[in-house]
Amino acid sequence: MRYGHLGGIWALAALTLGCSSAPDGEAATSGPACVGKCDDPGDSSGEQYDRFRSFSETIGGIPGHLPPNSELASAYYGMTDSQRIGLATWDLFASDGKFFRTTQLATQGGANMLRVLDSRRRKGRFSRFGGLNDPGCRARTTPDAFGLYLDDCPDDPYASGVIGLRLRPNPAFDRRSWDKAGGAKGHLDPKGDGWKVEPPYLVAMACTICHASPNPHSPPRDIDNPTWKEIVFGFGNQYFREGMAFSDGLADDDFVRQITQAQRPGTSDTSRVAADHIFNPTAINSIANLHFRPTFEERVAPDDDNLDKRPCSDGRGTCAQTYHILIDGADSSGPTGAALRVFINVGSCADQFFSRIDAVWGRKTQGVLSRRELTEKCKEYQQLTGLVGPLVDFLGILKPFKLADAPGGPSHLTADEATLSRGRLAFAERCATCHSSKQPDDPDFKAGDPSTWFSEKRLAFFRSAVGAPDFLEGNFLSSDVRFPANAIGTNLARAFGTNASSGHIWQEYASLDYRQLPAIDAIPELDGASGESHLLPAPAGGLGYYRPPSLIHIWATAPFLHNNALGKFVQDPSVAGRLEAFDDAARKLLYPEERDGMVMRTDRLSWYHLDVLGLLTLPMPVPKGLAVSMIANLDLARDVVNRLREVVSLRDLLTGPVQALYEALQSGLTVYDPVEDRGHTFGADLSDADKQALIAYMKTF
Repeated sequence: MRYGHLGGIWALAALTLGCSSAPDGEAATSGPACVGKCDDPGDSSGEQYDRFRSFSETIGGIPGHLPPNSELASAYYGMTDSQRIGLATWDLFASDGKFFRTTQLATQGGANMLRVLDSRRRKGRFSRFGGLNDPGCRARTTPDAFGLYLDDCPDDPYASGVIGLRLRPNPAFDRRSWDKAGGAKGHLDPKGDGWKVEPPYLVAMACTICHASPNPHSPPRDIDNPTWKEIVFGFGNQYFREGMAFSDGLADDDFVRQITQAQRPGTSDTSRVAADHIFNPTAINSIANLHFRPTFEERVAPDDDNLDKRPCSDGRGTCAQTYHILIDGADSSGPTGAALRVFINVGSCADQFFSRIDAVWGRKTQGVLSRRELTEKCKEYQQLTGLVGPLVDFLGILKPFKLADAPGGPSHLTADEATLSRGRLAFAERCATCHSSKQPDDPDFKAGDPSTWFSEKRLAFFRSAVGAPDFLEGNFLSSDVRFPANAIGTNLARAFGTNASSGHIWQEYASLDYRQLPAIDAIPELDGASGESHLLPAPAGGLGYYRPPSLIHIWATAPFLHNNALGKFVQDPSVAGRLEAFDDAARKLLYPEERDGMVMRTDRLSWYHLDVLGLLTLPMPVPKGLAVSMIANLDLARDVVNRLREVVSLRDLLTGPVQALYEALQSGLTVYDPVEDRGHTFGADLSDADKQALIAYMKTF
């Protein structure tokens, strides 16, 4: 492992990609022609384009509007022009809208984002799915020309009314078909099939759908009408219920809705569409102290179109100075690729993306998404490549949001120096080996060998380091090293996502070092319908690892663990609400006997539409109370259909759930680990006094 400093990557991004005020060429086109992908406006004579015709404002070639720095949260008062372009890239850049339309068709009416955006439901968006209303928009009280109620956004017609969701005119819209299908009423009806008709507008995602959050230093006084000063753009929205938003329009008894409802608030399942057959919602990253995030020199494929690749320092092969992005550290081929992959994952380059996968269902083998093809064929990718420098510049703005600087925060920091000193020592001995970017020079340390994690040499270093007045300054509070998931003890499912492994869609965004990681010892898998498990060999090739999350401003980001499963969810972004969630999660972290043993189960009889060899679809009943991951983690390409033929009759399938059916289906499970809040018991052996001292110290992060 080789640690680097972000400054090197920072300079590389600026030199390689540029931080100019706008990209040149076609991508910088402004005005009504620059809609959707900004490369092929097509026939813009349709009335669905009327909303956008008179608007010509762009920021770095991106159509949209940003308020002046002075109207934003104080963290952004000093933004440079480059950083404002970076914020526009983060908040305003969105795809042509094919992503949601494709998933809506694949799920037969799910992801009906025009229902999510219905202005008549503006009040309560936060309580319903954690969405933040755009301060530049207001509720619409009368229908538009198409019968839709979309927020009035006078400064930006591309704004949808929800931060992170953008509107695009739909070139496939046909007014006669729309009216014949019942117009807006028909399209929005979850029980009808009006969703099949192309709507006048498509909805596209920006990064802020997940990463815009209530400001912990200036919580919204009215959560349905926040001001710009009450919103931050890189914190990670732990209140966002992605599954609830993206399943709007699905029937309650559709098993896909059961999957999305089981998703914890504040998590995102980035592999839901590029299906890896794993129930995989993971905590949304909070971005702070990015200058100090550890970097690693990792080997990358020499023939990939990777802007970050350089000769390795040992002179052998091609390497990149890279972060470990995603919870498994898979996104590891350099900062440029990591940034660009995020935009593809939220909808850019949809033509190329969907040509490599079967959206949602994963009924065909994935293909590798080639960077070279994206560079040659996707104008969005070309435009984004020129925006990475400003984007990285912007993301470096955020510093830790200290509780001491929050309204009333000091009243919650009452521990005396003796208690804090005791907490620092507990952190040094139980936490710092994973949760500090300030690490000792220790050639004996091996992430795959837990016996080396807490050596006396390491403990001596951390005992000294935590006592320094500047230990928390410039500390990312994570080593970002990949650790075997079964040694950490937390839920294993997310460590077994395959999208970055060899031959899969994100192969070129993962380093060779990641794809050549050795297999961890073993994983548990379901043994029959009894719920008991036995150990099976784990696959090699990158699967089975987690990197530690950063603990920066952890007082404000509970629940804990990589799946937000540890601690109760408190949907209150005030300082008191955040601390209520923190106190519960911190106690359960150190007192594992008080955990809930959370298993996400179906809450009603639902139906899974079982595809049989691509020839027909059979509705398979899923009983109430079944662990969601038992069906959500099925890869039906694993010869399951033949197993079903052997043990289950057609009559069994038609008459209801039977034990033989689920025993047959287990052959298709990728991994089965239903308890969500288990593991990570480091610190459970401390005394009560040490535990309370550690909790008090964590509040200062």
